[in-house]
Amino acid sequence: MNKNLAIFGLAVSASYVFAVGSLWSISEGNNYSYQVQTPEVVQCTGGDPNAMEDYGKNCFQTTGGWWFAYDATASIKGTSATVSPADKNPDGTWKLITTDETDGSILPGGNLDATKGIFATMSTTGVDGEHPGVVGIGFNWAKAETAVSITSHGGFCLAYSSTGSTVQMELGWDSKTYGDDTWFYELPEGAKSLDLPWSMFKQEGWDKDHSTTVATATDYSVSIKFRIKNGTSTAMSNTFAIQELGWQGECGSATPVTGIASVNQAAAAKVMLSNRTLSIAGLSSAANVEVVNLRGQVVASKVLSGSASMNLSSLDAGVYMVRVQGKAVSYSQKVILK
Repeated sequence: MNKNLAIFGLAVSASYVFAVGSLWSISEGNNYSYQVQTPEVVQCTGGDPNAMEDYGKNCFQTTGGWWFAYDATASIKGTSATVSPADKNPDGTWKLITTDETDGSILPGGNLDATKGIFATMSTTGVDGEHPGVVGIGFNWAKAETAVSITSHGGFCLAYSSTGSTVQMELGWDSKTYGDDTWFYELPEGAKSLDLPWSMFKQEGWDKDHSTTVATATDYSVSIKFRIKNGTSTAMSNTFAIQELGWQGECGSATPVTGIASVNQAAAAKVMLSNRTLSIAGLSSAANVEVVNLRGQVVASKVLSGSASMNLSSLDAGVYMVRVQGKAVSYSQKVILK
């Protein structure tokens, strides 16, 4: 029995229909069922399309959706990381325990559970801000880590549970080309179902050798990662589970990220749009207002207070995210310019 990382785009119950979470979904029906899909459908020749078998190395490398565990501490003295439950590969890297490759059944005692989803307890220590411990789980679109564009989807929806230190949802790319300063979103603790547009992802900005936007991460996407990052010697840990993952708008129960208390404080601030004039009501003090397009680019910004407003007549029609940041408010809201 091979404790394999790969979970192919075949559900255990072939007749089961998933209405939401097209990238990852786990549900309880007559049989426990789960699935993963790659963004691009690649036709492979040979073999029985209804059977879980290896169609050849080239096909497998191209189409095999690949859950994995990882840590970025091996080359940094004084840092450490653990993942549980998990195995180790011969080279010492972490190896998630998921399915039996012969029949697709869930392996007992592993990282895949019919009610929890895909899960792991992650822990890491670091040295300082420049030498952090990083550990996580992720999903490559293909075993060969081939880059694909996911920009047109606009974002992700996600159902998960998180207990412990903050988990960052990272947009994975080729770090040799684009650097290690990736784009990420800090997921609130608890059991959540969220809609996350690309505009909500941020970058720390410390890598001055690479100039990128969030569009770079979505145009050249390799993976999605869920990580803990710790720049202290005190261990940080989290037990994290994913029940559903899909493209923005797919998860019927998802709440827009602006409804989360940690992002959208329950202040009296309210975004108002009249034709192409944007104003913010309820500001008790000056606040910085940014208008961000779906590529994560700030296309307009202004400090507003009182009855001040912004003229957006120069912007193209479309969907934008308005971010309001001030001493007493942290607020985001989607607006549509016609």
